[in-house]
Amino acid sequence: MNKALLFLTLLGLALPAWSTDALPVATVQEFQAVDARGLGAFAERVRQHEPVIIGFLGGSITLGSGASVSGKCYRELTGKALIQEIQSRGGRAKTVHAAIGGTTSTFGAYRVEAQLLVKKPDLLVVEFAVNDQAAPTLEGMEGIVRQALAQNPKMGIVFLYTANAQGVKDAYDQGRITDAVAAHHRVARHYGIMEVLAGPVVSAGVKAGTYTLAEFLPDGTHPSDLGHACYAQLLTKALVAALDQPVPGGSPTLPPLLGNGRLARARLTPPVAESDSDAAWTVKPDQWNWYGVPILVSSQAGKTLHIRPPEGEDLALIFLGTLRLQWRTKTGVDMERTITGKFGLPFPATQSFNAGDIPDATGLRIEALPGDKSVVNGQVWGFRSVQPLGRD
Repeated sequence: MNKALLFLTLLGLALPAWSTDALPVATVQEFQAVDARGLGAFAERVRQHEPVIIGFLGGSITLGSGASVSGKCYRELTGKALIQEIQSRGGRAKTVHAAIGGTTSTFGAYRVEAQLLVKKPDLLVVEFAVNDQAAPTLEGMEGIVRQALAQNPKMGIVFLYTANAQGVKDAYDQGRITDAVAAHHRVARHYGIMEVLAGPVVSAGVKAGTYTLAEFLPDGTHPSDLGHACYAQLLTKALVAALDQPVPGGSPTLPPLLGNGRLARARLTPPVAESDSDAAWTVKPDQWNWYGVPILVSSQAGKTLHIRPPEGEDLALIFLGTLRLQWRTKTGVDMERTITGKFGLPFPATQSFNAGDIPDATGLRIEALPGDKSVVNGQVWGFRSVQPLGRD
């Protein structure tokens, strides 16, 4: 591992100045990573010894999958190193995170406010390049960025582009970048978001014989301890250098939208049981993958939970287990549906409501039913929705 880390230290990453040009790129040579000037306000808070919060949003790699122990995850390695650096400068810092395996930036846009922005981070690291590879889009990343900057126009944001074996073989080994990174890069250039691109470094290390791809990505997706250490080193190096950025001039303003802007209004609403709900449905306040957003659970069949969904488009119930739903639509039609969501991918499960199926003001009545091996494990995580235009 020491040999590999020495190689990565010598190689490093160049972070050239950014432009607002949003032309797509295809090759590593064309890729011009956005530099750190967007972190100037964060750096100034550190210089003024004001306490700062560093947030991480991502999928299973950010959660720590592949690392032998949690402390060897890139997120924890980076957080520890950055906190130590900030403390050495007389400041104070802590980290928070919201990582759910198998999720994309689209779902990240729904959950960033409820899971992370409520904790008011000063710096936000976003990692979705691998999970977005199957369906590259800029909408999710733009939704995350606009929500973050709407809350705090001076928030520092960093896109970390991790890699999987397919991306290394099909793109980086050929001198190209993946379509997902190209889409994310458009967002980064448009908003001045700092970028750290790991794919070329991984490819170069394999070609140099420093490690094999299997040693770096044992299952093809999740990095080993070596891989997490590589990501942490690249990210830490860039972030520590960013602490010397000058204070930005002028008042920050949001640029025009790149996409349709719907996911800038994406929200996740935690479930709230109405007073007539059965006591068998209880609040579980700290589900391991929900980080402080309470969920409602029941292990008893036939007990009714009554909840009201929020207003908005793209309404969906987020759940796990086998549930029976009953409701009356806004057009007066009585509906009943049995749904099943299992742990796995995609995770968690969602049940969408079409325009004609939207529940009326009386809401949903939900019962948990026996699932696999006749076990009852109903979980209601809340609702996904896009708020109407003009609503905060």
